[in-house]
Amino acid sequence: MALRIVFIPPPGPSVEGYNRTLRAAAQPPSVPISTPFRQSMSIREAVFVDEQKIPLELEFDDHDPLSFHFLALLPGDRGEEEVPVGTVRILPVHVGNAPAIDGGRACIKIGRLAVLKGYRGLGVSRKLVEEAMRWAAENPGALGENWEGWVLVHAQTEVEGLYVRMGFVRDEGAEPWVEDGILHVALWRKLDVAE
Repeated sequence: MALRIVFIPPPGPSVEGYNRTLRAAAQPPSVPISTPFRQSMSIREAVFVDEQKIPLELEFDDHDPLSFHFLALLPGDRGEEEVPVGTVRILPVHVGNAPAIDGGRACIKIGRLAVLKGYRGLGVSRKLVEEAMRWAAENPGALGENWEGWVLVHAQTEVEGLYVRMGFVRDEGAEPWVEDGILHVALWRKLDVAE
């Protein structure tokens, strides 16, 4: 499988006019969304909105303009154009949903992991998360001044095992909770970061 992962820097002000009631493909031309970011949002819509019935207006959030995104691409049939199949994002330390742990140690948050239904079971999720963590470990300065490698995931319980196999440990101090009608758990991992 010739999977390629594309890094997407935070879109910042370019998505200020993003209309949360419209799908990524239907955003007006006045919102200059990059093709990779639009493809990532379309994957999230297919998984979270269409499959899991999360309301469309909740999918794009205030963290997206400030987050680092990763897009997985596979070769198309018969050598055609690459097909976007999965995505994940990293919330830097300074973004509201990336809390501090154990007396104020800063952490980043990996989230919005989504792989299109027809491409699950091929290792795409694992490769996306591994690439996001590799990038984070090599670029700690981009993620926050005090970040020392702590990574948080709020995982749906059905994919908890994926994260455990990648070295994450469930936060036993945090009870599972229901978010958007789906049971979630918190997991942690410490990365070795570049100096």
